[in-house]
Amino acid sequence: MVKKKLKKAKVVVAGVGGLGSLVATYLVAVGVGKLTLIDREKVELSNLNRQILYQEKDVGKFKVESALEKLSKLNSDVKMDGKVVEINKENVYSLVKNSDVVVDGMDNFETSFC
Repeated sequence: MVKKKLKKAKVVVAGVGGLGSLVATYLVAVGVGKLTLIDREKVELSNLNRQILYQEKDVGKFKVESALEKLSKLNSDVKMDGKVVEINKENVYSLVKNSDVVVDGMDNFETSFC
């Protein structure tokens, strides 16, 4: 029963940095139904020591695009999409409205509470 619910779950990971990249990896590994990644930033060299989805070759790429590329190789059964956008008061509800769970991996205190 838990497996069926997991396969139907729609999860949004807001922020694909240190926490978000780790959570996204585990969600894909266990087979969540649909995963949406949201982040506006690009991979920087200083990210590599704590953001496990990224490698040196990813520096300069959008985190969302790099993460989706790697995660799709981990479990092709998971439906995934990404949005390269800043989350703010005006768009937060439209970005998460169809999800069952939202994981807050944001590194910005203000954005976490919009």
